[in-house]
Amino acid sequence: MPLLASPLALLGLALVPALAAIYFLRHRVRRIPVSTLFLWRDARPLPEGGVKLQKLSTPILFFLELLALFLLIAAAAGPLTSCGGRRTPLVVVLDDSYSMRAGGKGSALEKARAALVAELSGTRHRPITLVLAGSEPQSLGEPAASGEDAARRLRGWTAVKTQTTEMGADPMGWLAGAPEAKLHEAVLLARELAGRGARLLVVTDHLPATLPEAGAVEWWAFGRALPNLAIVNAARADDTGFAEIAAFVEKAVETELVVETLDGKPLSRLAVSLAPGQRRKLTLKLPAGLPVRLRLPEDALPDDDQAILLPTGERKARVAVRLADAAVKDLVEKAVLATGRAVLTAERVDLVIGDAAASDATASEGDAWTVAVASERNGASAYAGPFVLDRTHPLSNGLGLDGVVWGASAVTARGRTVVAAGSVPLLVDAESANGRHQMSLALVPSLSTLPLSPAWPALVWNLVDWRLAKLPGPESPNVRLGALVVVNVPHGVDAIGVTDPAKRRRAVPVVARQAAFRPASPGLHEVAWGETRHPVSVLAANAEESDLGKAVTGTRVGTAADLSRRAGLHPLTGVLGLAALAVLTLHRWLVSRSAEATA
Repeated sequence: MPLLASPLALLGLALVPALAAIYFLRHRVRRIPVSTLFLWRDARPLPEGGVKLQKLSTPILFFLELLALFLLIAAAAGPLTSCGGRRTPLVVVLDDSYSMRAGGKGSALEKARAALVAELSGTRHRPITLVLAGSEPQSLGEPAASGEDAARRLRGWTAVKTQTTEMGADPMGWLAGAPEAKLHEAVLLARELAGRGARLLVVTDHLPATLPEAGAVEWWAFGRALPNLAIVNAARADDTGFAEIAAFVEKAVETELVVETLDGKPLSRLAVSLAPGQRRKLTLKLPAGLPVRLRLPEDALPDDDQAILLPTGERKARVAVRLADAAVKDLVEKAVLATGRAVLTAERVDLVIGDAAASDATASEGDAWTVAVASERNGASAYAGPFVLDRTHPLSNGLGLDGVVWGASAVTARGRTVVAAGSVPLLVDAESANGRHQMSLALVPSLSTLPLSPAWPALVWNLVDWRLAKLPGPESPNVRLGALVVVNVPHGVDAIGVTDPAKRRRAVPVVARQAAFRPASPGLHEVAWGETRHPVSVLAANAEESDLGKAVTGTRVGTAADLSRRAGLHPLTGVLGLAALAVLTLHRWLVSRSAEATA
């Protein structure tokens, strides 16, 4: 398709009439033979210019000069053309942040999609690589072989390709739901993927102050500056909620924060006054155990107008204490209850603390972990240290044994030694193939000062906390957009299903009894396996994204060489310049020859 990099250079065509005038107005001199030249010794040569129109002379030189002028003007205009069947690689960096969705149907996301689809239709670029610029820039699958294939990916994939949990990335097409767009890092990734000679295009809702490596990247912006009120932070602790509201506006506003149930029933309303740029922190009274939604009046960016807060009442581990020795049982039960994070029960237990035979008796307890306590005095010794602790194990967190006397007989069970007195193991942890932990603890209270020291409640706290951290379900019900959601699952589950607020469902693989994913959009998500369901609330809370004042519409490109890559076109400036040089060389040769003939 025809394109000029510098169309204003065509104004140089105004020089053509000037060139013609020079030739039309020049003097013509007749040759007159004379016998001598002494009468013209002081005569001055007449100027070639004149004021009377004459018949056009020297037509060959005139047309050569005219042709050279046309060639130089055309070269300055920077004509671009397709070069046979040559294909130019294209890498498109897509701003995947949720500010791209501001404005509803007229959002930057919709405009950018339409512009890119039109650009890719019938394009001569091959291949076409799409890069998502989110919290972690990533390639949107393999390079597309055609513009039509790339356009399909822009609308979002229906079949989702899930990557490994270590990467924490699940590409789902261009949905624009990331908490931020790291465009600079994405451009660096695009350069690596593009290679030499490729066209790099960044599509976003704002323009950079300066182009990185001027002239190397083409930017298209489709944003629009809009006023916006946003919930930029929210959290919950049982029956108390916290919210922070920001006003990205030019005039002071009066608004209302509504606290309601998920089915829309209002629970309370709070009037809020905000000055331009002001941020206010609010403390809210919430009904314990009930999911709630915090909502502002809908405006340009609905993603930050609401926040769902799920109950965060601490989960409690179900612990069964099965010890024959009443004194030891009482000691363990008091320490378990003192954590405030466990209940004593005999049904559906998560942790069993019992005699040495307890681990065998709990084989039918499903995923229950066991701690076998050896408290017999036969063969027991009192150890005053030095104690060796495996500081990388969860049970040793903050555990100090200085000055402690530990009475016990050596543990004979195999596994990972967590605490030892010299070379004598006192606490051993063994993990089975199905992920269950079977621990062995040697402790004779009558020979020990451990139950009277701060180390004892610390050890039991670590045990309960570790078990809670591995219970099935998400580690936290409320997360920020962009955070990695880690879900513990029971043994035997190979994948979990994740359903987003738009009812799109994808599968996430399980590795080491854990699944991890990054939500692609704010709102209420659901993770599920079998008959088990767990909600996860994702909060869009980024003041930089909520501030729409920097959004603009426009383009920014570098040199004509970059613009030449548009639609696979290539510059003809060099060819035209060489042609003009050849014409001027011929012109010079003809002038020299004419001068020799005259002499």
